[in-house]
Amino acid sequence: MITIVFYLLKVKASLGKFSFIFNFVNKIKYRPKTHRKFIMLLLFVVCFELFFLSGWIYSPILILSVTALELLSTVMFSKDFDKIKNSLLTEKVNAQKLKPKVIFYFCGPKGAEYQLKMWLPYVEKLELPFIVVLRDYHHYEAVKSFTNAPVLLCNYVSEVDDIVFESVELVLYANNSAKNTQMVRFNDLIHIQLLHGDSDKSPSYSPVSKLYDKLFVSGKAAIDRYSQHNVKIPNDSFELIGRPQLDSLSKDNIDSKKRKTIVYAPTWRGDFSDSNYSSLYNGDQIVKSIISAGYNVIVKLHPYTNRDVELVKVAAKIKNIVDSVSDKSFNCEYYEYNDSSINIHDLFNRSDAIISDISSVASDYLFTEKPFAIVDVQNYESAIYERFPLSRASYVIDAKLKNLSGIVKELAETDSMKQLRCQLKSEYIYERESFSQFDNFKMSILNQLK
Repeated sequence: MITIVFYLLKVKASLGKFSFIFNFVNKIKYRPKTHRKFIMLLLFVVCFELFFLSGWIYSPILILSVTALELLSTVMFSKDFDKIKNSLLTEKVNAQKLKPKVIFYFCGPKGAEYQLKMWLPYVEKLELPFIVVLRDYHHYEAVKSFTNAPVLLCNYVSEVDDIVFESVELVLYANNSAKNTQMVRFNDLIHIQLLHGDSDKSPSYSPVSKLYDKLFVSGKAAIDRYSQHNVKIPNDSFELIGRPQLDSLSKDNIDSKKRKTIVYAPTWRGDFSDSNYSSLYNGDQIVKSIISAGYNVIVKLHPYTNRDVELVKVAAKIKNIVDSVSDKSFNCEYYEYNDSSINIHDLFNRSDAIISDISSVASDYLFTEKPFAIVDVQNYESAIYERFPLSRASYVIDAKLKNLSGIVKELAETDSMKQLRCQLKSEYIYERESFSQFDNFKMSILNQLK
């Protein structure tokens, strides 16, 4: 339908009638998808009126519709269209001059920029010429704000063809977005899947991973996870690199602090009910329990928290609880889902323990060797240890939070699982003596280049 509308408008424009409409259409591709849908609806109404309605009685409707489009063109586009277009053209010129060896290719829903952001500092440290290629407008401004590398926006597949320069040798990915297939088709390039965290969740053993030439994984447990779920990938497709993001983590002695600090970092609800591992639905009870036990609490919400109205309501309750702590000797902090001013790993360094869910937060925290707990939201009970092996290194809070107060005390005071946790760490996080996590990443990348 949209193709037909574009064609009809182009015909009209060629006749010199309502030519501004066609110019308007050309500008749509530089707008967010939500804007485009609304604008296309208006365009369809105008086309319907132009071609299927006749008679003076419809003239006022047509005039109003066209006027609305003219106003939209002025209000929505005139201020930033030229700026966006010129910026993109400049970025493409800069990219060509750079002769990049690496493309970091990224697409995903709004708010997913954190997946790219967690890797960019380490790609920049490689000191290899690289560019960022985005497939969604809604990421453009955010990504531009946290990298100096050229950022190219490709709304259409044909535009992807134009940015695969001769100098490019490999492509990095941070998720398994469906649009990745539009880049993976370039089989003369090396395609490396990094993912945006290691966990026992299904994205960490997705069959889609077979698309890529190499899978850079945190540790042996990540490789085992694929085989345990019958996803058959050749061993030489895996590259053990650890997690370069973990180099900044400290292993502070939990016994050295007077008032312990527990971070509460729940995951989001997931796309399906059977993969909803978020404890945030009862998060207010968890935060109350930490405070009432006499410990500091820092709350950090997942960037996708706002996808569930119920979770947003609970988050508001938690904020009120944190804000209402009157005892100034407590340090209670709350960070919203869209607060990019704080890095979760910075909070790890300020914590003595953490309560999270089945997510990459727990996997990363294992590196610190400090205690952590996960909430058994789906009520797996004893089956959780086989289904989600990382739980073997964790204290497990039951679905109804009956053992919550006991676990909080165990985290902050007793920590009877320390020895087991340190043993399991080597399975999840690859380490080499005298090499940093970033060193592992860098050597693995350089080995892929010609």
